[in-house]
Amino acid sequence: MLNVLYVNYYVRGKANKQGKQPLKAVVSYQGERFEFSTGIYIKKADWNSKKQQFRKDFTLGYEFNIHITDLTKKIYQFYYQDSNSSLSIRKFKAGLYDFLDPNKNKKQSR
Repeated sequence: MLNVLYVNYYVRGKANKQGKQPLKAVVSYQGERFEFSTGIYIKKADWNSKKQQFRKDFTLGYEFNIHITDLTKKIYQFYYQDSNSSLSIRKFKAGLYDFLDPNKNKKQSR
């Protein structure tokens, strides 16, 4: 099986009181998908799903586009480290979460 990684972003989930929804990163790895929140909440109209970036007239678009670009780079960086591209989906997902937020497990174990 060819190990290929894709990362896309979608506005999905329940809207908050301000009418904003979470921007989710959807990672496709070995033909399976999983998603996680980017930490960004926006209105659907502020996201261009075809270009995979925030609209130019969106106030925080430039800063959020940098955040998304950096997140994508980190995901691919993890994928290309050592033998991560041959991990099972479960191990890849767990390893990626640890790589993106290394302090999370330390916080939970206290």
